[in-house]
Amino acid sequence: MEPTRKNKNTIRLILWSVIAIGFGIAFSGLVVHTVTNFKSGEEPGVVRQNLTAKALALADKVKDWSKIGRTSASGTIGDINFDGIALAPQAAYHLKDKELLPKVGALAYYVGDASTGQKIIGKNEDQVLPIASVTKLMTTLVSLEEIDQNETAKVSAKAINTNGYSGALSQGEKIKIGDLNFPILLVSSNDATEVVAEHVGREKFMGLMNKWAKDIGMEKTNYKDPSGLSADNYSTAEDLFKLASYLFTKHKTVFNISGLDRYTLNGHTWLNANPFSRRDDYLGGKTGYTDRAKRTGVAIFSTEFEGYDPRPIAITLLKTDDRTRDINNILEYLKTNVYYSYDEKIAAAEGAEVTLGFVGDMMLDRGVETSVIKNFGGNYSKIFSEVKTLEDDDI
Repeated sequence: MEPTRKNKNTIRLILWSVIAIGFGIAFSGLVVHTVTNFKSGEEPGVVRQNLTAKALALADKVKDWSKIGRTSASGTIGDINFDGIALAPQAAYHLKDKELLPKVGALAYYVGDASTGQKIIGKNEDQVLPIASVTKLMTTLVSLEEIDQNETAKVSAKAINTNGYSGALSQGEKIKIGDLNFPILLVSSNDATEVVAEHVGREKFMGLMNKWAKDIGMEKTNYKDPSGLSADNYSTAEDLFKLASYLFTKHKTVFNISGLDRYTLNGHTWLNANPFSRRDDYLGGKTGYTDRAKRTGVAIFSTEFEGYDPRPIAITLLKTDDRTRDINNILEYLKTNVYYSYDEKIAAAEGAEVTLGFVGDMMLDRGVETSVIKNFGGNYSKIFSEVKTLEDDDI
């Protein structure tokens, strides 16, 4: 079939991009050598070295919540300055056996890298289901984004009478908004969520929860209350992954708190109800349960892949009868059937697998890759269809 003018223009654009990248790589050896071992670059908050102790030390010093706010994912591979080279090496997750999946009883789940947003595996990830107390992750996000954490809230009788888990708060008690994050995330305190919502007006707060859900791309999510008691609090496994990823990159405080074993403040001691908080590789998260939602959960684990520093892997589960078994099976699956690599394998025209490699394990700019997928069905050889000496080569 004769290429259309649009395809010819696209070919020229991609070809010149590839040529430019090639020359850039050829003359940037010194630059490449200054970037040491991409595979072992440490990312803040990824490697858990006595994280509970670190988080506890951090939490004990939280007197001024204005110092604890949005954090950034600085230090990630995408932040490296390549001095004008529009390339950012991006490792990818690969399955050793693509037909093999973990034994998971959850109706829906999603597994991906919380730092990069890359998906690894999933099942029914776009199915809308009730989420129970996983709701409280959004409650905390809105609190951190919209309310001065140093403001003092007063505990009302209505908040105290909220059904479900209690943070042992007292009617009339005054407590900092920031300090309410501890009972919300550690003991899943329903009364504490109501105190936060009432502080700015419950209706307004619920509007903010749904607004933030849309703002971060949670298109199939709805919140009816700040605790998760309502069956009208629903989402998908994929949407919850987006939430976890956003919190991990912008508000690591949430995971530092939810990774604690316990926290004591003004006569209160809140023990972490999440059994995974005893694990060294657990970075934080939130669990939930109602009769309708069954067991739900969002958790991030520091997960090792051969040859690389541990990665922050987020697991979201909806409607399971055995959350612990499901998560353990997924973690074992990641260990035995998933590898992390900078090499990208593509299918050759003859059906054989080849490795597309560039000097220094660099890959094509993702804009070029996207264009190839969109215009040529992922067939890189079509880029060079009018340049026979390249088209005929093994690319």
